[in-house]
Amino acid sequence: MQEAVDVAFEQAREAFNESRWQSAFDRLSALDAAALGHRFGDADLVALGQYIEGRLLVRQGQVYDGMATLDEAMLAAVQGELGPMATGQVYCNACQELGDLRRAGEWTEALRGWSSQQPASVFPGLCRVHRAGVMHLRGAWADAESEARQACDDLLETMPGFAAEAFYELGEVRRRQGELGEAEAAFKQAGDLGREPQPGLALVRLSQGRSDAAAAAVRGALAAETNRLTRAKLLAAQVDIGIGADDLATATTAADELREIADEYGSPALAASAAMARGSVELGGSNPDAALRSLRSAWSCGRRRIARSRRRKHGG
Repeated sequence: MQEAVDVAFEQAREAFNESRWQSAFDRLSALDAAALGHRFGDADLVALGQYIEGRLLVRQGQVYDGMATLDEAMLAAVQGELGPMATGQVYCNACQELGDLRRAGEWTEALRGWSSQQPASVFPGLCRVHRAGVMHLRGAWADAESEARQACDDLLETMPGFAAEAFYELGEVRRRQGELGEAEAAFKQAGDLGREPQPGLALVRLSQGRSDAAAAAVRGALAAETNRLTRAKLLAAQVDIGIGADDLATATTAADELREIADEYGSPALAASAAMARGSVELGGSNPDAALRSLRSAWSCGRRRIARSRRRKHGG
């Protein structure tokens, strides 16, 4: 039984990673993993079923139900009810894709102590990657760079695929700090390890004044990407690059698709990104009044996200 379950989960994860969501759902539903876990008292199986189902629901745009399901799996991990592999698996969740900074921060801190007790595993390094991402989003760039550097060292020899994420995060922090040469090197290292280096590397090219190269890079990445949440990040960059290259038509098209994705997922972070993109396009089109309205909308989305985070934190 367990062997069949393990195979099915690997097939479901593979389908999920390739955006074949219905196939992954079919595989998951065929075994009814969570029900089997309850039946046999296997907490790991229950949580893994919830983990896959939650991520699939988020990817399909059912964000509220998906995140609630992920919360159930994460609660079991935080409370120490799962084995090491299941704990590490459910920790790799969708909250950062949606820009859910509250969940990302809370879950990362909740598992920080746990991961430090697994020194011989990849989990301390993975936890550092997630912490670096949270710190980066909060503007704590020096701390984010330190965490990302350590994650690179922790993972490069043992799990180069995961180290690629650490190098990408390191590149993002360096780019934000204006260290373009160092950022480019980190993004290229991520690419060499199998991680798509866009949109980070394209934005470096834009900052270097190489707008044609930046536009070509992000255009190629978008042509190969079907995941809507990943496309959102690429589209936000394409708006900036289009404006920087005086290609307002491309920037406008990208902003329109980004708004569609934000509407589909109902994420405050995506809504803020879409409004910011729209404001940038309007400003580039010499429409300052409309740009001001859009940028105020982006600011309001950010405030709502912060307020929601505080209410949840204090049980309101």
